[in-house]
Amino acid sequence: MIQHTPGPWRVDSEGILLGADFPRDIPIGRVNLDKHDGEANASLIAAVPDLLEALKATWEALAGYLNGNGSPVLGQQACAFAEIAIEKAEGDS
Repeated sequence: MIQHTPGPWRVDSEGILLGADFPRDIPIGRVNLDKHDGEANASLIAAVPDLLEALKATWEALAGYLNGNGSPVLGQQACAFAEIAIEKAEGDS
């Protein structure tokens, strides 16, 4: 399995996509903020690690449900992860 730069990711005021690689952020890309949809694209790209974690949690909860081992707690956690990730992707957080 390939590894990506760990989250959280963020985009600075110049459109540089930064990944958290403590003790400092590392540049991993650039977003053109001058385009009419630049800020929306930046929010979506920066949310990718959160979206991946939400998808994994959702998959785990759904797989458990389909296998008859479902847990309401896992389902609630998956929904909470997904809500936070979606808000970040849409620039609401």
